[in-house]
Amino acid sequence: MSLFSSVSLFSQVGINTENPQQLFHTDGKSSAATTNPTTGVPSVAQQVDDVVITNQGRVGIGVITPTQSLDVNGRTRIRVTDNLNNNEPYQLLVRNNDGVVKQLDSNTFIITTEKKQITLAPGTSASIVNEQGFISGNIIILSGNGCGRNMITSFQAFNGALVFLNGVARDVSANSSLVAIPGGGAAYSATWIIKYPNVLSCQSGGGSTQFDFTLSKSNFNTYIIKNDGDTSRTYDIIFQKI
Repeated sequence: MSLFSSVSLFSQVGINTENPQQLFHTDGKSSAATTNPTTGVPSVAQQVDDVVITNQGRVGIGVITPTQSLDVNGRTRIRVTDNLNNNEPYQLLVRNNDGVVKQLDSNTFIITTEKKQITLAPGTSASIVNEQGFISGNIIILSGNGCGRNMITSFQAFNGALVFLNGVARDVSANSSLVAIPGGGAAYSATWIIKYPNVLSCQSGGGSTQFDFTLSKSNFNTYIIKNDGDTSRTYDIIFQKI
């Protein structure tokens, strides 16, 4: 009769354990502290060298109750990857607060930036607030005149430190000077004077000092820009988190 009958059996398979918790359960027994008990549920410390497969097809490594198709309690390593082609679409992998890996489409990935625009008359200044409060970041200042000459000046900031990197107005490089901070000065008091000497005059864009300005940092997210030039100037200020 047994030759013509069909019998379904359900059992849990344990390797190195007499107390399997899932359909398939291996205990690495890498140390006495990680060896599973003969009864009851293994502790978190005892699970670190365990591998399980559940009846839902989930695989757990270092955890005996996986909540995803692959649930790893520990670090992962990929030894070999292929280079991404320039025109090949891609997604970025990110980890949420529960440790679940998700994808972020490259089209939605945006470098954290903030842009401000302000127009200043000669000799006037204004405060510019980095609303997102970047602790460290790049500050890029752009301006241009009616003759097609464009200026770009870049800085880096970290807490109270403000560093001038470089600047150019078409074919004229910036000269910079850092104002000395007096004894007892505020933590956020770095001031840079930026000059673009002998910029060619432009009837609609000012004379030889048209791109000169001063930039200072007054607190962790506030900057003061002053137009030291001889004509009204519109500035685009870009904050970029690093």
